[in-house]
Amino acid sequence: MANNEQLMVLLQGSEAWNKWRAEDSDAQIDLREADLREVNLCGANLVAADFREANLIGAGLRGADIRGIYFWHVE
Repeated sequence: MANNEQLMVLLQGSEAWNKWRAEDSDAQIDLREADLREVNLCGANLVAADFREANLIGAGLRGADIRGIYFWHVE
């Protein structure tokens, strides 16, 4: 289950998210199972975020930094 605090910051938009990431650069980003359908994540720093089982259908990712993200569940 996604970290609710992190999810609430992300839903405020990329500018708020990137500011928060800069202030807490060591945070492990847990967005597992988050419903991010149609959410604008353009330009967001999503490096190494855990998106396993998250719904990203229609999410805007243009310019987002997605290096090292986790997005599938391996058993």
